[in-house]
Amino acid sequence: METRHGVGTFVLDMPPPEGFSVGPATIASVADVLNLLEFRLSLEVEAAGLAAQRRSPEALLELKRAFDALLEGPQKSGTTINADFQFHLKIAKASGNAYLIDIMKHLGTKLIPRTRMNSAYTGQSDRSAYLAGINAEHRQIYNAIAEGNVDAARAAMYLHLNGSRMRLRRTQALYSD
Repeated sequence: METRHGVGTFVLDMPPPEGFSVGPATIASVADVLNLLEFRLSLEVEAAGLAAQRRSPEALLELKRAFDALLEGPQKSGTTINADFQFHLKIAKASGNAYLIDIMKHLGTKLIPRTRMNSAYTGQSDRSAYLAGINAEHRQIYNAIAEGNVDAARAAMYLHLNGSRMRLRRTQALYSD
């Protein structure tokens, strides 16, 4: 509030908060990674639905290329982290929502749990089986978006991100004893 003598009292804008930051200093524990997954659930489930509804032929082609790169990642580079991020970024782009695209770019590869917790698949007996399961989840997301099935796209993204959250919790439980 600001009072100006002889003019009146005015409500002032709130001071801007400190910048939104996600990085090594803010993602330092399993709990932080789980919180990030919850944040992603709130964004990416809707992004997948919007992508299914709004995707253009060009956006669908970009998403297909990102999905193919994700499948080829382990053979080409030994890792799928960047390809995984690109797949999720292409979904945001297919949504046509500039804010979703910006937040995904801001998060970058930090949004992939494997970049923060090397043990994300330690609870799995076989890394290749773990990646096959993740790829199956990504395939469901891609197929739903390609078919323009909004509800299926949302459900597939929810199952994928919630699955990541559950896998991380299982791994955490294995090593917390």
